[in-house]
Amino acid sequence: MQGFTALDNAVLVFYLVLVVGMGSFFFRGQHNTEDYFLAGRRMPWVAVGVSIFASLFSAISLLGSPGWVYENDLTLGLTLVTIPIVTPIVIWVFLPFYHRLRVFTAYEYLERRFDPSVRLASSVLFLFLRGSYLAVVIYAPSLVLSTVTGLELQWTILLIGGLATLYTLLGGMKAVIWTDVVQAAVLFGGLILVTAILILRVDGGLGEIVAAASQGGPFRIETSWNSWAEVTLVAVLINGFFTHLSMYGADQITLQRYLTTPTLRAGRNSMILNAVLVVPAALLLLFVGGALYVFYQQFPARLAEGLKGDAVLPHFVVHELPAGISGVFIAAMFAAAMSTIDSAINSLSTSTMKDLYQRYFRPEDDERRNLNVSRLFTVFWGGAATVCALFVDSFFTGILNASKTLAGFFTGSLLGIFILGMLSTRTTAPGVLGGALCGFAAVVSAAQWTSMNFLWYAPLGSVVTLVTGYLLSLATTRVPLGKLKGLTIHTQQKEG
Repeated sequence: MQGFTALDNAVLVFYLVLVVGMGSFFFRGQHNTEDYFLAGRRMPWVAVGVSIFASLFSAISLLGSPGWVYENDLTLGLTLVTIPIVTPIVIWVFLPFYHRLRVFTAYEYLERRFDPSVRLASSVLFLFLRGSYLAVVIYAPSLVLSTVTGLELQWTILLIGGLATLYTLLGGMKAVIWTDVVQAAVLFGGLILVTAILILRVDGGLGEIVAAASQGGPFRIETSWNSWAEVTLVAVLINGFFTHLSMYGADQITLQRYLTTPTLRAGRNSMILNAVLVVPAALLLLFVGGALYVFYQQFPARLAEGLKGDAVLPHFVVHELPAGISGVFIAAMFAAAMSTIDSAINSLSTSTMKDLYQRYFRPEDDERRNLNVSRLFTVFWGGAATVCALFVDSFFTGILNASKTLAGFFTGSLLGIFILGMLSTRTTAPGVLGGALCGFAAVVSAAQWTSMNFLWYAPLGSVVTLVTGYLLSLATTRVPLGKLKGLTIHTQQKEG
């Protein structure tokens, strides 16, 4: 039970200095907001695909997934099987609109399809969704750093939020993508190391892990369904479909990666690469959760009393791994966190700048001023999310639960708006706005007045938005087809 050593600290500090240094390196290449937010639309698709994987495979996944399996079962982790199903829909339906229109944000498309009010409402939904999510992402690694160093949690939150904001401010999107590539390599390396060491440390190795975790352990799947309150396979798969479709098709974080590539084909390749990377990484995390369960069943005295599931993996890393290896994995955990934090900060700044500031307040400013204001928005969102992270523990009992609950409140309505716009020529601005409002109200009502599990929030919001949005549109004047050219799947121009 050696704890976090000086060598581990050195490894972690080296990694943090490297990441901030990369942000500083890309500072000089920025001349306008297209350079700052979209890396000049010249990024290679391989780097972009790795960045998409790294930005959405957060510390919440790295800590929350093994923690959930350790305390429960595999069911919630099986949301990953919906990613291959969602990927073709995204690359053939959503991406062509964004690339052809050369937008900065997804919500610019909605203004062209509907009107400015839909763009405003959708961008505000996104800002609430990712702003609140960002606070949870900052909290997760801060909790680990506090555990391994003994620092007060509030100071580790301020440190992590501050560092991520700093290099995002300096390097813009180019720094975000290239640091994500480094962070993905560290993440995979750390995860593979922990998996291998767990197999070696458990008496009986891989066979014993599979056998013990399967027989009365966490390697089981809840297939029965008795109430809306349960975490079951049906709920997980339906939630995964709607959540991932929104995440990859209507979320500014992912969209912004696509738009840094020079062509539609490159954007599609980046999405396919992301899907290839996510599945094995997620499967490793689920296995680690079961392996931790078996290890501490064999050696219960090594587990600190009262430790929550989210903290079991960091506890194992710090107290069971050789000196230096612990530092590598904690660096991997920071990689998972910072790749998500930098992406969220950059995307929140982009939407604030393009959808609000430039659209409504200062549309005539020159690019130099816009670039400086964009950096101010980066500082604002990094600072606001860091402050909110100080209060995450007061509202949620687990980081995986927190992230999915927050996403459920906004994801459904946002996805519904995009689907109505892209798939139907009959929907109108008043209709989709009314539908989104009904969808959001339905989710809030379900959360407040029923025992419905958070996994149903996104599907509920999407379905209510789609149905009511279309019906309300029928009661309003339809938009002439001539004005919808290139804006729906029925009127778009084909492109490779």
